Order: sequence, then C-alpha cells, then structure tokens
Amino acid sequence: TLGLSHASALGDRLVVSINSATFTQRQVESYILVRESLRDNNDGKVPRVTAQNWEVALKFFAEEMSIHQEALRLGSLQVPSELLRKSVGKVRDRLNGSDPLVSLSRRLGIDNTTLNRTVHNILRVETFRRSRNRQEAIARNKDEADSQPQWLVELYDRTIIRFYDGAWDYKQIQPTQGLQSGDAL
Repeated sequence: TLGLSHASALGDRLVVSINSATFTQRQVESYILVRESLRDNNDGKVPRVTAQNWEVALKFFAEEMSIHQEALRLGSLQVPSELLRKSVGKVRDRLNGSDPLVSLSRRLGIDNTTLNRTVHNILRVETFRRSRNRQEAIARNKDEADSQPQWLVELYDRTIIRFYDGAWDYKQIQPTQGLQSGDAL
C-alpha cells in the first residue's frame, strides 16, 4: 500500500493543447529550463519555473510551440548538426554544474534523448523567429520588426490553443519511476 505522500505525488499533467498536439507540465518546465540554460547569463544562474512565474512560462511555451509547429509545417530551417552538438554540450555542462540543477533535471526526467530533442526544437524556433522577423523588417523597410510582429499575430489567429482546466495553477511535479531510470545526463 502506498503512503499518503506517494498517493498525493503528481507525476505529470496535461496543461495545454496547441492545434492537435498536447503538452504536459513536465514538457513545459523542461523546455524552459533547457532554453534558459542556453542563454548567456552574466550571473550564471538558470531561472526555474515556479508558482510565481508559471503563467508567464506557460504562455511563452505556447507561443514557442506554435512557432515550432509552423516551422515544421513549412519544412524549412534545418538546425546545423555542429550548432546542435555545441548547444547540447553547453546545456549539459550547465545542468551538471550545480547540485540544484542536477536535482531539478532529474525531477523533470531530462535524459540525453529529451535534451537533444528539446535543444533541437529551441534552435529551430529561434532560427524561424529570426528569419520571419528579418523578412518582415525588410518588407516594411524597417531596421527591426515590431515588438509583436505581424507574422506572429497571423500565426496566433490560425492556431488553436487550449489550456486544460487547472493549467494556470502551478503544481509541483515529482519524478516517476520510468523517468528516473533513463539515459542520464
């Protein structure tokens, strides 16, 4: 029999659906952690998803996945293998560089496969976003695109984003047995 602490532990939950793809809280938290680990921060700290920033993280993830789906739909902008390799190495070094990040990546079940896929998706989104912003700036004869570029507004208009009931409330997720035994970083 399971004790109360095990019975109440949340392994994961669905939080958002974008077009026909569903995403879990674990995917949101992992994506944000890996994305933030790619950034060059002056202080070397990697921001984490918490109850205080969950709403912002969830909205940002929905935007990123909408862009990712559009990039896949158009079949463009492949990520160079050398950039992927260097980026994965950078994130792996950061995640293995401090006990709190090692613990967090284990809690989220980030293994080598997840890390490679997530970094690839992040790089594809960044490349697609830069390309579209550059195209829009040229078309408008501006140095930079607006803070809310027209292409992104149009993408939102044709993207179906649904947040699951309770998705806006942050819940601490715990590792599940299957995720703990994966291909560790």
